[in-house]
Amino acid sequence: MNYRIKDSISLVAGLLIAVTFIASGTGKLFGDMQTPAQIMAFINAVLPEAFLTPLFIDFIYKILVPVVFPWAELILGIALLIGLIPRFAAVLTLPMIAAFMGTNIWTIITGEYSHCASCFGIWEKIFGYLTPYQSLGIDIILGLLALAVIFLQPGRFFSNRWPVTRLAGLFLPGQKGEEKEPVLLPGTDKRLRPVDSVDRFLIYVRRNIWSVAGYVLGVVGIILILIAALISALPVNNNSNSSSSPVADNITVTDMTTSSGIVNFTTSVDEAVDIIVYDKDGKITGLFSDLGPVKNHSIKADNLYPATTYYFQLLSGYSTTGKRLSGKFSFTTLEPPPVISNVSISTTTDSAAVITWETDRPTNTEVTYGEEGNAERKTIIDDASNASHEATLQPLDRERVYAFVIRARDAYGHQLIAEYEGVLSLKTGVQLTQRAPDFALPTVTGDILKFSQYRGKVVLLVFWNMTCPACQKKMPLLQKAFEREDSDKVAIITVHGPGRETAIKSYCSSQGLTLPVLLDLNAEVGSSYNVLQLPATFVLDQSGVIRSIDPGLETQEDFDRLFNQFLSK
Repeated sequence: MNYRIKDSISLVAGLLIAVTFIASGTGKLFGDMQTPAQIMAFINAVLPEAFLTPLFIDFIYKILVPVVFPWAELILGIALLIGLIPRFAAVLTLPMIAAFMGTNIWTIITGEYSHCASCFGIWEKIFGYLTPYQSLGIDIILGLLALAVIFLQPGRFFSNRWPVTRLAGLFLPGQKGEEKEPVLLPGTDKRLRPVDSVDRFLIYVRRNIWSVAGYVLGVVGIILILIAALISALPVNNNSNSSSSPVADNITVTDMTTSSGIVNFTTSVDEAVDIIVYDKDGKITGLFSDLGPVKNHSIKADNLYPATTYYFQLLSGYSTTGKRLSGKFSFTTLEPPPVISNVSISTTTDSAAVITWETDRPTNTEVTYGEEGNAERKTIIDDASNASHEATLQPLDRERVYAFVIRARDAYGHQLIAEYEGVLSLKTGVQLTQRAPDFALPTVTGDILKFSQYRGKVVLLVFWNMTCPACQKKMPLLQKAFEREDSDKVAIITVHGPGRETAIKSYCSSQGLTLPVLLDLNAEVGSSYNVLQLPATFVLDQSGVIRSIDPGLETQEDFDRLFNQFLSK
């Protein structure tokens, strides 16, 4: 095959691999850097027993998949982009491509996952997810492109597409710009001017134009990324001097909501105006424009946070005196509607239930309830403005299910209303206010644990799986809460779903988990509790009644607040 054709094919193949690997690596590094569920499920299924040790599992979860792989993709992508030993870099991509292919083939065969989560990290949230079939197709193409670079790349195995050492030789001292006498060709009267370093450089560029372009593109891209990062880190200058004449008059902010407001003003001439919005720390949060040119302006500033004070300045664009920056103005977005939280049943009898809840600020409340499917409703109204609320629902039939709606009306005059819809039953079940069903399962330590033995304690029941990224984050918090809370009053029980028992035990050991981990390898208990998404959390009171489902425990303070809520009653 012709040298130039081989060189061009290997160049295009290398650039395509480079773009894909850089996108994949940066997406994962900019994301949450967690181990995707399908990758861990694949590893747990195919890894030999000898490798299922706590140390190796910990290395895969915390280092290899979330850190080593993304950095390797990024480094190899940059090497291929700038032409640094491209054939060797292509060889190094093959094991990674093979691993990705294996994961996707296993995912397709098992059919457990509908899309390839974390294949491109944060970019998936912007551009959408790929199916396992699409991901496998990309892997196959990348593998073929890597082979094209390996077998068609001209030069030695470790040669560069952009040989820096050779380029340096073009600028050796004493050569650049020297004037030399023409050389007489033997047997002729023709004279040739000796080629100096500049000539050799130009000849090299002409012969390797695509190599030079790829190298320049890579270097320029890296420089632009660094410049953009530097600019984004610089604080806005809030001390800019305004023009001696005002930029605008009659500046008002109207139609204020929890996330937006409209800035109205007039200018002396028809012109375009920008509004620069920034927070109290001087960080720019938005740039909004009226391209006009007009004298009367109404510009909407949106995508703001509720109950937050923002500052803004007007920047005129096309006035006869040039661009001018106004002084500082401010506005505060409205508070959001009330938030209803911690809805629970504090007391239940054979014919009544007491509902308690909290609001994030004082509100007036109304509770309506009645049997599901029946239009007849009873109403309880509390006009007192409080943040803690209570209502007694009675009389109730033990064999029926009741629907209730809590409405909280803002007490500050904003007329903002929040609603909470729930159901109530006095019989055993897995819904709020129902008594949780009992079960017995083996633990990772070999014991058999019966759930009902924890009656008399506030129980936190968590369903999880080691392949679930969200579960990986949750387990250290649960372990710390288990070590801190009073075991005589509080019990934290976790139930692991299907998986290899050896891998589960190794993972628990590698993470230092000493809290009870029950093995639900056939998912029978998980199915009985209608667990559809992991992690799933149930909070039971001392009587075994479900008081809360998935309360959103993110910090140790959340755990303390939750348990204190029930222990103080």
